[in-house]
Amino acid sequence: METCSYGPEYEKQFQGIITNVIPQLLGPLQAHGRILRPTLVHGNLSDGNTATDLQTGKTLLLGASALYAHNEYELGMWCVPTVRFDSSFFSQYFKEFPPCQPATQWQDRLVLYSLKFNLMYMVKCAGSSLIKKQYALFYSFSILANGSLRQLTRLCY
Repeated sequence: METCSYGPEYEKQFQGIITNVIPQLLGPLQAHGRILRPTLVHGNLSDGNTATDLQTGKTLLLGASALYAHNEYELGMWCVPTVRFDSSFFSQYFKEFPPCQPATQWQDRLVLYSLKFNLMYMVKCAGSSLIKKQYALFYSFSILANGSLRQLTRLCY
C-alpha cells in the first residue's frame, strides 16, 4: 500500500502558519477592544448540502457538522473546487453578516479558513486534475508562513 507523505518542508510551512499566519489574521479580530465571539456554524455548508422544500420554497440545510467558530469560518468550505458557490453567495452572506473588522483582511481569513476543507479535498481526490489548485493554495500558505501576507494569491473569491 502506498502512503502519502509531504515531508519536512510542509511541516515547516505548517509551523509557519501556526506561528505567523494565525496571529496576523486572527489577532486583529480581538484588537482595539473588539471581542471575537464564537458562533454556532453549520460547518459543512456547500451546495451539496442544500435543498429546496418543494412545498414552501424555503432553503433546507443538510449534513451539518455543527461547531462553535468565528462566523467567517463557514465560508472556507466555499473555496473547495467542487463547491459551486460563487461571489454572489459571498455578497448575499455579507448583507446579513458583514465582514468582521478589520474588513480589509476578510479574504486572507477566508483562505486561512479554507485550508481545512481544501486539505480534506486533497486527501479525498488525490488523483484529480483539480488538485493543482490545491497545491497552489498550499503554496500561498507557504508564502504566508514566511510572513508575507501581501503576496497572498486570491484563489477563492
